[in-house]
Amino acid sequence: MLGGDAASKFVLASSIESSLKVIAESPTPRVPESAFDQMSPREREEKSRLLAQIAFDRDGSLISYISISGERIGYAPSEKEIRDRQNLAESLAQTRIRLEFIRTQAWMFTLAAAVATLAGLYIRLRGGSRHAG
Repeated sequence: MLGGDAASKFVLASSIESSLKVIAESPTPRVPESAFDQMSPREREEKSRLLAQIAFDRDGSLISYISISGERIGYAPSEKEIRDRQNLAESLAQTRIRLEFIRTQAWMFTLAAAVATLAGLYIRLRGGSRHAG
């Protein structure tokens, strides 16, 4: 029972850790400047602004986007976007804390299972030696 609980906690911890790793290691999308040359000015602004927004959401970087007139403008996130980014960062931090708690539980269950197994063997061997004598 305890061994199964420990195994399920280790699987859960591994799954959470993998998800956090994917989030942390996924690159911010970049598009070659030449890709924008084939777009209409409005589409170029929309796409480059979207990429700037994704970069901010992803890692907090503030990059420029291309306006309809072709001018480079530094991305300025709205207050809502800043709050959303802060909420995401807090959520990831809480997930990392939860991950450590789950790992601790898994090791505690593993230790408890090992102690219970050893205690059972000790009692069995001790009980068996009384009946032999």
